[in-house]
Amino acid sequence: MGYYVLGAVAAFDAVPAILQKQAALLGLPPAKIFSARHAAAFAPGTRGRLSIAWVRAIGEFGAVVVTAYYPSGMPVQLW
Repeated sequence: MGYYVLGAVAAFDAVPAILQKQAALLGLPPAKIFSARHAAAFAPGTRGRLSIAWVRAIGEFGAVVVTAYYPSGMPVQLW
């Protein structure tokens, strides 16, 4: 989860604040600014971090299954 949170925060911070100010000057409400403008700007960063977090989680689960193989153990039963 930490990989995703740190990456998502970095993606949110990478969006220029001037975009929000310009959209507000054009009369867009805050919800529309966030959903239409910011979501498109930080989506690639969050998708990349989500895939890294998923691969890391599967890797950790696989290591537990391989090292603690016991047919009635919880990792094997989950698998």
